[in-house]
Amino acid sequence: MRNPKQAFIFVLFVMALTPITLMAESSSAPSKSAASKSSLNTQIFEKESSVETFQDQVKLVRDMAGESQVIFKSHPGFFILEDNGSGAKFKNQLLKATKSKHSLSISFEKESRIIKDVSEKE
Repeated sequence: MRNPKQAFIFVLFVMALTPITLMAESSSAPSKSAASKSSLNTQIFEKESSVETFQDQVKLVRDMAGESQVIFKSHPGFFILEDNGSGAKFKNQLLKATKSKHSLSISFEKESRIIKDVSEKE
């Protein structure tokens, strides 16, 4: 490098290549960590049950599209009873309890307020 112009161009060339090589190394690094992330997770925890149970008298059973809304005397708001296989059986129990004014034991999902089980008070 006899010419200062050539030295300057060489330094610029090296400076331009350095970020490119660093980017190439960093882009290949995630592939190694991605391979380790794809391994199976051995930390399996049992999900906490979100089903709660209460005992109350049925105030109202109201039919909606594809489901029924159930209102209880002591619990504010409404609970949802899906019209599926066991839902029809539960609906009959709820309607009978509305007429007879006796309490039932109700199990429901906490977040969605969907009724999962209806049984006679023990």
